[in-house]
Amino acid sequence: MILKPHEAKTMFPSYAGDPMMMQTDTPFEIYWTPDTFCNYKCSYCWPGANSPDRHHLPEDIMKQGMNDLIIKIKDLGIKNINLAWAGGEPTLVPWFTEMNKIFADDKEIKKSWIGISTNLTHGKRWWSKWLDAIENVQSASISASWHRESVGDIEDARQRFVDVHKLIMSRGDGWGRWLGITMVMPPEQFDDIYEDALFFRDHNINVLLRVARKHIGGKMLQMPGYTDEMIEKIVNWNPNKAKPSIQEGKIGFIHKDKSGIEKYADVEHPIALGKTDYLNWKCFAGVTSVVIYPNGDIKRGHGCRDKILGNIKDSSYQLHSFPEPCITARCGCSADMRQLKVL
Repeated sequence: MILKPHEAKTMFPSYAGDPMMMQTDTPFEIYWTPDTFCNYKCSYCWPGANSPDRHHLPEDIMKQGMNDLIIKIKDLGIKNINLAWAGGEPTLVPWFTEMNKIFADDKEIKKSWIGISTNLTHGKRWWSKWLDAIENVQSASISASWHRESVGDIEDARQRFVDVHKLIMSRGDGWGRWLGITMVMPPEQFDDIYEDALFFRDHNINVLLRVARKHIGGKMLQMPGYTDEMIEKIVNWNPNKAKPSIQEGKIGFIHKDKSGIEKYADVEHPIALGKTDYLNWKCFAGVTSVVIYPNGDIKRGHGCRDKILGNIKDSSYQLHSFPEPCITARCGCSADMRQLKVL
């Protein structure tokens, strides 16, 4: 029998994570990286997150793997499923749109959400076809990452982002169809990218600013070189639209321990402040989420150092029923941070 996050929250004196992941109808989140191939080569990209070569699995294996995983999730009594794509650039997988349609058309999923982290290489025509394919999904969101050093013509790229944003929002904003822009802010590019952020905000596009991170001493840590003023700008920017939501009790990340409760507008806030140490806490990654890598390997989280659960090529793997202790020195991924952690 699976332990529910909302039950665990009442059993332990300390807990942390995204409040959405603590509800009675907690969604199961599939984070799928179908390929590390990317047409951009950003200087601040994480090691292993991009490749000049394609590594995706064959179409039939990917489709069967998705069907098998969804069956396992539904067998646990979970009918609320989120599917999040990342890369590399996931939209460059030839059958990407078809994979989304398989998920969107599953009538046994009670609530379904699709999210994509993309550099928005494609224009309006491609995204219009993708929107048609996912018409049966309840909600969808696009996290369009802006990479000033890789987009070429800045003005043309800015306009493409604005045009695709208008298209997505025309299909239904709010919980329907939504697009926001995520910007990594390397110290040496900070001022220019900040100006881009102001441009998109002036066009009524929600923008999330993130600190750049890199492996330092075997840990995923904040890239050196930030001034106090830069960090203050990032921290003050992200809650701009979310501050009223905190007052309403709708927060993006919460941490409770014996010293009290800390509430944040979004998960990037504690990451920017370096408050990501959950070593030895019991984490629900693997119970309410899995990560799938380009070779088909399945793990409970992006940054988790634990063993592989299995591979989508073989349906004999098992999902976790109870949270396992974190063995990672510092949580380096916002997706992993979102999962409920208890102590």
